[in-house]
Amino acid sequence: MNAIEELVDFVSLIEDRCGISYKKNDVAHLKSAIEKRMLNNGIYDLSVYYNHVFNDHDEFSHLIEILTINETYFFREVNQIDFLCEKLIPPMLQNSENSIRILSVGCSDGSEVYSIVMKLIERFGDLAMDRIDVMGADIDRKILMKAQNGLYGKNSFRTDDETYKNEFFNKKGLIYELSDRVKNRVKFFQANLLSDQYPDEIKKVDFIFYRNVSIYFENHNQRRVFQNLSNLLNKDGCIFLSSTETHQHHRMNILNICEDEGLFYFKKGDALIKEKQYTFEEIESVKQEETTSGSIISFDDIKRRVKEREEALKEELQLVVEITDTPDITDIVEYAKDKDYSSAMEKLDVLLKKEPDCIDALTLKASILLNLNKINEARSIIAKVISINNLNIEVIILLGIIEKYDVKIQESIKHFKSAMFLDPTVWFVHYNLAELYKLSGKNREAVREYTLSKKLLLTHGLKNTGLTFFPFSFKSEQLIKLFDNNIDLLSNEGASLERRWVNSGSGI
Repeated sequence: MNAIEELVDFVSLIEDRCGISYKKNDVAHLKSAIEKRMLNNGIYDLSVYYNHVFNDHDEFSHLIEILTINETYFFREVNQIDFLCEKLIPPMLQNSENSIRILSVGCSDGSEVYSIVMKLIERFGDLAMDRIDVMGADIDRKILMKAQNGLYGKNSFRTDDETYKNEFFNKKGLIYELSDRVKNRVKFFQANLLSDQYPDEIKKVDFIFYRNVSIYFENHNQRRVFQNLSNLLNKDGCIFLSSTETHQHHRMNILNICEDEGLFYFKKGDALIKEKQYTFEEIESVKQEETTSGSIISFDDIKRRVKEREEALKEELQLVVEITDTPDITDIVEYAKDKDYSSAMEKLDVLLKKEPDCIDALTLKASILLNLNKINEARSIIAKVISINNLNIEVIILLGIIEKYDVKIQESIKHFKSAMFLDPTVWFVHYNLAELYKLSGKNREAVREYTLSKKLLLTHGLKNTGLTFFPFSFKSEQLIKLFDNNIDLLSNEGASLERRWVNSGSGI
């Protein structure tokens, strides 16, 4: 029996209660934590300890405290905090008397939430903080106690800037103690993000920082948590995620994504209110109410209502027929993969006639047209997709490919860089950047991108291209060999140029 099979009950229990998922590659961490708690409790049988942790809430919390990874530091991805302070908070302070509420979830040791407070004090002063409520929430009680104590080591600082250390910390030996001026501005709460019930104190907030947390959840739990967090927001409230998490959550279509000078965040807009559709049961209920209230329903009324019902049934039947006749996008992709492009295009035209703004169908059609070398037609479709959603990674990649075909190197690089920001794990994006840098004579940058392409291809597989359909004649092994050859070639060229440069005397 391997480790994952041995601990399957623990894996299920932790995911059910906390949403934290353990795969084969990190189950060793889980096993180590369990063994540590078993020794601490004097329990030497795994099944006995499982029953203990299942029934004892405190013991379960102790296990989670060990499992939770709390790698963080001050002013991580600080551009988002600066954006909050410079662009989002000022108009709220100016135009409203209401308190501004900011929440950091998965706040760990408080580095993030305290970074926000320090930036706010620096920008608006201590007095303005009376109008801003800042909160932190985490599942780990022990780490929340650490956050409240406000004691940190040198590893909590990743910058040489001493400004914030000098202004907001008192150094005591090797320890940096956060001043009460900052600590007293934050309230901490224990919260399980997977729960449907959050503490009332962290509801109705304007801004949520939810960064580097969702990576521990499976996809279905990521969606569940993101929906729960969106429910905590006031109207026009915003959620900030790390750059590596943004693309995955954008695809959930729960909140609107916004972009400002390359910085992405999610915003809650007006809810879509659909017109109420009354069922026949509701109509019959109205008839019953009329009858019981003493109203008389004439024979003509009955005939009219029967006719209305028949017409409604016909319309519903026609709708069912239309839905049944509408081609499925996954079937169309299979036609494209089999190189039956005429059938694929025919079915795409049927689908787009009924759903003209279907992005999946439009991008697939653009990909097929590119493969048929019909560049201008593909460009026209891509322009339409951009008008619908200018942050669709697939269409941005296709734009990069088109510009590459047209030998517009810098434009192509720009598009692939944008795609990389939306999802940095797509090997195909890094491969194209490598090729473009190679064409530009930028060997060092090309080597870097080839190396990343290889790493991502090995990690995520050949299919992770960012595209629904794009045929490859190469296998993974062949691509990796290609990457290695280019890395060796470009590295040797760079070394040769450097030697010639030094030998010529230019290096003196």
